[in-house]
Amino acid sequence: MTRDSIAQAAERFARDIGPHERDEMLPWQHIGPLRRIPVRAHEMTILHDDGLYRHLLFKSPDTSCYWFELVTWPGRLSIHGDLGDAFTFARVPDMFTFFRRHEINPVYWSEKLDGGRGPAMVHSGDLFERNVWNYVRGNTEGRPGLAKAVQAHFFGQMSEYDVSSPEQARSALESFEYPGWDGPDGAPPFSFGDAWEWDSRDWDWTFLWACHAIVFGIARYDEAKQAGAVAA
Repeated sequence: MTRDSIAQAAERFARDIGPHERDEMLPWQHIGPLRRIPVRAHEMTILHDDGLYRHLLFKSPDTSCYWFELVTWPGRLSIHGDLGDAFTFARVPDMFTFFRRHEINPVYWSEKLDGGRGPAMVHSGDLFERNVWNYVRGNTEGRPGLAKAVQAHFFGQMSEYDVSSPEQARSALESFEYPGWDGPDGAPPFSFGDAWEWDSRDWDWTFLWACHAIVFGIARYDEAKQAGAVAA
């Protein structure tokens, strides 16, 4: 993803999925027609606050949807809740200083995940399709029916493959063959033999959401500290 598209995606998830500071509608789920439910803003509960050891809960009083917790200890910050698997970051002794007052930066922040960037990224059917067509465009000379065959095999209504699944996308690549054509204007058979080099991953929406939730939570914590609402 380009820097602009990352920023646009992050902004979209912040707007559509939360957490939110205003009374508004949150989506029930992030894919397909969104069923929206009215909720109030997340409220912060301090469960533990002792130097670098913190445990903060953020939850709407109306619903458990999209609740989350921030837990810190020296050199680590972990976020978990209604977003699937937890994400744990490691960089500096006080991880609040790492995230505090910064724009969302999924590329850099994902490098600080325990275990590497892998959990932050998932297979993207859209990126896979883009990779397929980028590859095909450079191989159409002498193969007049290639584009049509690719469309039917990968993306047609009668295709046996669901390319939103990484396993089926890989199977579709391995099984595709296009015959060669004899003659002066012909070309040898075509396949996706070196497609293993492709990277068809994109940011997992839960990771982008977690990035926003961390910034949101730290800002709320800092506001409470400044107002004297949190005991030292």
